[in-house]
Amino acid sequence: MDYFSNVRVFVGVVQSGSFSATARKTNTTPSSVTRQVAALEEQLGVRLLNRTTRSMELTEAGQTYYQRALNVVREYDEMNREIADLEATPRGLLRVSASFSLGTTRLAAVIPEFLSMYPEVRVELALSDRIVDLIEDKVDVALRITGQLPDSSLIARKLFRYERVICASPKYLANFPPPKAPQDLSKHECLTFLAGGGDDLGRSGGRVWKLRNKNREELVPVHGRLDSNSLTALIGAALNGFGLFLAPWWLVQEHLRRGDLEVVLADYEVDPNDRETWVYAVFASNRFMSPKVRVFVDYLAEKLATPASPSLSIR
Repeated sequence: MDYFSNVRVFVGVVQSGSFSATARKTNTTPSSVTRQVAALEEQLGVRLLNRTTRSMELTEAGQTYYQRALNVVREYDEMNREIADLEATPRGLLRVSASFSLGTTRLAAVIPEFLSMYPEVRVELALSDRIVDLIEDKVDVALRITGQLPDSSLIARKLFRYERVICASPKYLANFPPPKAPQDLSKHECLTFLAGGGDDLGRSGGRVWKLRNKNREELVPVHGRLDSNSLTALIGAALNGFGLFLAPWWLVQEHLRRGDLEVVLADYEVDPNDRETWVYAVFASNRFMSPKVRVFVDYLAEKLATPASPSLSIR
């Protein structure tokens, strides 16, 4: 039997004054309580209780041991309560990893409200286009863009679907007629993304754009004088009137709402292979998940859910 369990039972017997009362409280049997007290006495090599069929009293050694044991049990219980209280309230440092595009747009917009909701949490947001190792890099939650997560011990929760649109600024469209069909893209300055690794790899506007309308799919070569591995740089160029931009819907949603950008070729689905590509929150096993991780993932699932892009809503 566990030594500390024997100590706790002994303290319970003294407090209740009865083996049977202690048995009822611990949901066990009087004989089991008797065995545990006897085992404790055997371990200590002293008698702690003088007991008859009608009475029970502490020995001198038992009286001394009880006072010390009572303090130990109380301290142990208080320690457990403090730890439980600590884990019941979201608090402490939360390390979050995301790609630059996700971090500077979606996350930057929602984290301040999260921090106001949980004043005892502090967020460390690390932006990188490499896929981090959660354990090695000591990351609590990572946002990843992928069509299929690799098998691992990590848990992934879908946040929102990865969708893209082709857009341009009103300034650009005032000087160049918007494309009516995919073939018209060859007449336009197209901002192209250079895959640099990490979550955005191969997804945001290389030199061949895939479009589909109904059952017709087209691969359209595009060209332009500005390539970049930064979506932020490309969106800046698009906002300043320099070409068409193949962009994640969530990256340009606010610009579209304000009229800074407009969608072109809205009747076409852009890169249909991305239909099953999602943005996930990835974290360690659900077992013993800390409250700060749990509430943050729940918060992201609520706040980052977005309506379908214009190109998807017409299908």
